[in-house]
Amino acid sequence: MEHIYNHYGEDMHMSLDKFKREVPRWRQRWLLIEDGIPQTLVKTLDFANPGLYLGIYVALKTLLVYPVSTCVAERSFSSMKRLKTLKRNVGW
Repeated sequence: MEHIYNHYGEDMHMSLDKFKREVPRWRQRWLLIEDGIPQTLVKTLDFANPGLYLGIYVALKTLLVYPVSTCVAERSFSSMKRLKTLKRNVGW
């Protein structure tokens, strides 16, 4: 819990103590859900009311904007490498 707060605390705009009180309420909420827990972060975010669970909401929202992998960057470097090789071979 403290690790999450240390990572997202500045964006949460709340104290660690307040976040520590919010997390058990969030866990309790899932015990009341009969349909089961959501399987994706996007679906979980639908349940995170920012008025009741601001810290949880901010953490989930921040996780959603993190890149899943570096494939796009790696493909870009690979493409640039091919262009440089072509440029050297053709003599541009």
